[in-house]
Amino acid sequence: MGVRDEMEARRAKREALRREISILQGKISVAREMVLDLNTLKAGISRTKEQWENQYAVFQSVEINASVMVADVFEGNIAEKLSTEIQETTAKMQLTASQMEYSCTNIASQVTRLQEYIQELYQKMQALYVEMTAL
Repeated sequence: MGVRDEMEARRAKREALRREISILQGKISVAREMVLDLNTLKAGISRTKEQWENQYAVFQSVEINASVMVADVFEGNIAEKLSTEIQETTAKMQLTASQMEYSCTNIASQVTRLQEYIQELYQKMQALYVEMTAL
């Protein structure tokens, strides 16, 4: 193999390494965008949950909401029906709040995995740069 062939082989190898690096850079960009999107989603869910908790605290603090059986206002069958509906609705709302927290926890886990993936891609890219420099 002549000097010219050897130079051509190194050039081809460098070009192949550049293509691999470019592919890794694209994957890193996509993963970073996903991290940003997930963090935005998580922040939105957290804000909504906080607003809900604040409104729920206000609801709980109003005395009439503690008991719908109020003399001369809600009595009899309608009071029992309202009491049942309020309990069911409150339970659904609490479940929703719990699901929001669960979603935030899962999103945070996904962000962590994506950040680890990005780090792995950077390490692969660094190894390719080292290999290219050695040519």
